[in-house]
Amino acid sequence: MKICKTTACFSLPVSITAAFVIFSAASPLSAATVYFSYPPSDKGSRTGPTPAETERKRQTSPAPDTRFYQAPVNRPAVQDQGASPSPESPVSKTRDVRTPRVAERSGTRSSTSSEPAEEFSKVSRPSDPIEVVNRGTFAVNHQLYRFIFRPLGKFTETVVPKPVLTAADNAFENIETPVRVVGSLLQGKPGRALKETEKLLINSTIGVGGLFKASDHVDSLKNVPAEDVGQAFGEWGIPQGPYVVIPVLGPSSCRDLPGKLADNFLSPIRWLHHKTLRYSLSGGRALEENPQQMRSYDQATQGSLDKYIAVREGYLSYRAEAVRR
Repeated sequence: MKICKTTACFSLPVSITAAFVIFSAASPLSAATVYFSYPPSDKGSRTGPTPAETERKRQTSPAPDTRFYQAPVNRPAVQDQGASPSPESPVSKTRDVRTPRVAERSGTRSSTSSEPAEEFSKVSRPSDPIEVVNRGTFAVNHQLYRFIFRPLGKFTETVVPKPVLTAADNAFENIETPVRVVGSLLQGKPGRALKETEKLLINSTIGVGGLFKASDHVDSLKNVPAEDVGQAFGEWGIPQGPYVVIPVLGPSSCRDLPGKLADNFLSPIRWLHHKTLRYSLSGGRALEENPQQMRSYDQATQGSLDKYIAVREGYLSYRAEAVRR
C-alpha cells in the first residue's frame, strides 16, 4: 500500500509535466514562435545560411557604387584611345574612375583631369610690373576719352563730310610710306618694301597726291600688311617687355615705345622745316585718326568687367599678331 502511494506521488508530477509539454507543443503560439525563430531553410542546420541562399542573396543585392574607388579587375576595362594593352598587369587596363578631387587627394590624378591644368600652364601672364601706375594713367586717359576725345570725334564726323575724312586718311597714309618701307627692310622683307614703293608711286600720281587709293585696284597691292619699327624689333627676337600706359596716347610696351619714337622720326612730316605747317599736319593727322581710335577703344571695353585688362589683352594680342604676319 505504501509502495502504491509512493508511486502515485512520483507519477502525478511526471504526468502533469508531460501534459504541459504536449499542450505547449500543440499550441499555435508556440508553433509560430518556433517557425519565425528558425526558418524552414534552417531546419537541420542552424549554424548559418546554406550556399544556395548565399548565392541568391548576392545576386539580388544591389551593385556597389564605384564612384569613389577603383573599378574591379574582373569588370570590362576602359582603355584610352591609342593606349597599348599590357598583358602582364591587368590592373593597368582599367581607368581611375574616381572623381578628380578624390583622385587628387590620393595623389593619382586621372589623365583627363590633368589636361586642363597642362593647357592652363601654357598660357603666360602678360608682364605688368607697374600695374598700379598703369591703372592710374589708364583711369585718367579714360576720363579724357570720355569727356574730351569722344565728343570731339563725334563733332568731327558730324561737321566734316565722310569723303573728306577718307581722302585725308589716304593722304596721310601715303605720306608715311617711308615708315613702312624701313620697317619692312629691317625685317628682311624687300618684297614688301618694293610693294610699298609701288603703292607710293601709283597713289601719288594716279591717286592725285594720295587722296585716292588707286593701288587698291591692283590685286598684288590691295592688302599689303603695314610694317613699323616695333614689329622689326619683334622679328629680331626682342621680347615685348613690360606693359606701359602712356598718358593720352594709351597702351604700349617697352619694345613698342622706342619703335613709336623711331616711326615718328621717320615720318616725312617730322622733316618739315616750317613749324606752322608741321604742327598743322600733325594736328590734322590726330584729328582725323581720333574717331576711329575712339571706336576701337569702345569696342575693346564694351561689356568688359575690367576695362584695363580688356585693353591690355587686346593690345598685346594685336601686336603679337602683327609681328607674325
